Amino acid sequence: MRRSNRGITIILLCLVLGMLTLPMCGLFAFECVRAISAREQLRSACESAALAGAAALASSDQTSPTVSHNDAIRAAQSAFRANSINGIMLTTAVAAGSSTYNPPSDSAGIQIEFLDPNSVPPNQPVSVGDTNGRIVHIVGMWGHTPTFGRFLGVAGPFTMRAEGFGRVPQLDIVLCFDDSGSIDDQTPVTLMKRWRDTRGTAATTADDRQRYKVARANSAAVTTGDMANGRIYDFWLPPASGTGFNAINPMNLESESNGIEWRADVRNNTAGYPSEPYSTTSQTDMGSYSHSVVNINVDVANPPSPPVPADYWTSTKPSWPYTSPGGYTYQNIYVVLEASLGNLESAGTFSSAFLGNTPEMTGVTPRAGYQADYVTESRKRLMPIRAAQDAALTFYNIMNTNTEAHFGLTTFDTNASSNPADTKTSGNHIGSGVAPNPNTYPRPGVTLSKTATGYTSCINAIPLTRAEGSTNITEAVRRARQWLNNPAQTRSGAKKTIVVFTDGQPTVGGSPYSEADACNPQGIAIYSVGLAQNTAIIPGECENLNSGAGQPINYIDQNGNPGSYTPSNQGISQRAGNGGRFYLVTDNKQLRYVFENIARQLVQLVKPN
Repeated sequence: MRRSNRGITIILLCLVLGMLTLPMCGLFAFECVRAISAREQLRSACESAALAGAAALASSDQTSPTVSHNDAIRAAQSAFRANSINGIMLTTAVAAGSSTYNPPSDSAGIQIEFLDPNSVPPNQPVSVGDTNGRIVHIVGMWGHTPTFGRFLGVAGPFTMRAEGFGRVPQLDIVLCFDDSGSIDDQTPVTLMKRWRDTRGTAATTADDRQRYKVARANSAAVTTGDMANGRIYDFWLPPASGTGFNAINPMNLESESNGIEWRADVRNNTAGYPSEPYSTTSQTDMGSYSHSVVNINVDVANPPSPPVPADYWTSTKPSWPYTSPGGYTYQNIYVVLEASLGNLESAGTFSSAFLGNTPEMTGVTPRAGYQADYVTESRKRLMPIRAAQDAALTFYNIMNTNTEAHFGLTTFDTNASSNPADTKTSGNHIGSGVAPNPNTYPRPGVTLSKTATGYTSCINAIPLTRAEGSTNITEAVRRARQWLNNPAQTRSGAKKTIVVFTDGQPTVGGSPYSEADACNPQGIAIYSVGLAQNTAIIPGECENLNSGAGQPINYIDQNGNPGSYTPSNQGISQRAGNGGRFYLVTDNKQLRYVFENIARQLVQLVKPN
């Protein structure tokens, strides 16, 4: 009986202990699950914030690293605060200054920093605005309080922490930049002849003067007064591929005519100015040199909406005098010509050029720097090459600021470049702005490197490009492809991309199709930009560059009229595959936006190792 009572007591004791401990175990298990769930939700919030920050950074069109980083911070904070933990929204999450921050109960904090993936050791923090900050690092904090903590003896809150990383993409990019002869065909210029008038007294030069005559345009051109005064393409009426004439050296005046009224004995001026063998006043036998100057008083950056009046581009439509930002005054287009020749640098050169008796020079005060000022002003108006240079620089800046990119550059005309010192040679041509006229001009390139970004070299090279030569797209794509397919020049895991910019179609070097075909299995995408300076070039550009044979390509031409062309052959962007695209551009102003679009297309989010 006594043994039976002891057994009953043990059973009762076990029942009592079970009734006390089982609920406690259940509460403990509940709190563990709840804590694990909170931690996972915190980690998810951190990862979404990191990806949002990296996406904002990579897709930004900002060229300021500080602005891009601040945009990324705001995007990351917004994404983090859109999450919830245990049903509590994180809208009031504090922007913490340190990852050691301990938030109050049921509250959150977020700390954001940028890491340098190439530091030693890797992934070291950098300050906001440091261009090396390519990884967005998020640390999230949550003040967790157990629901039944007071029953379990653990009141809290306890700080939970989680991390998230978002990395901008690694890209190896080669830009193929067209600097062939036609790339300045939208530049407004005046073609004229200049000769010394002895005024019937050949024995003395005291009353000699200069005389000028604007050349006549191609007979089929519709220009103001039928004069060769306006945009080059408009009065030259070249074939679809454009002209070989250039607005600045090398001008090729002696080799290009196409109906322009040039004297048959136009020849190189190798002796310089002002020692010119002019001795007659006859306009039918002037014995003169032909010249071209850029209409520096025309605002090429802000023309009227199309259709633009033809006389807008002439030297006679805008008001004179024109005073440059450098403080030099040009009374008329003839003063521009003399400045370009260096004849306004001093009173001595002014007199030696027989300008003292020249009526068109009335009011001119010679002073040093006129010629350099003309060169500066003329370069601003070289179109479309100036717009293309600006767009390319913006592209490089955006990609360098917002992605982890290494850059290469090959500029191409008759041949393609590979290093910054590359040049192209052209004969001594009559021209303005440099005397004596050189025969070697830059064709700069930057070889793709596995260890260096190439950014500074590329942005230094682009402004040096000079219009001259034919269009060899094939050699440019081949050079870019060879660089990108060389393991010694590319990074493992980097996306390989060629960007081709051209204003024409191949005129030398053959078809680029085979080079594009070779890009496909090598994982190289081709993004192509075709700038159509005239509607006649559109079919050729679309056939060679398109990313979708049989798909209509719609556009608005230079006069504001809608058009469409459907290519029948696969272009280089389609043949290369790997996500490349073709962009047809008919307005210089669109170039920046197209290059920005390409930058956004290249974005992909990756996590750091």
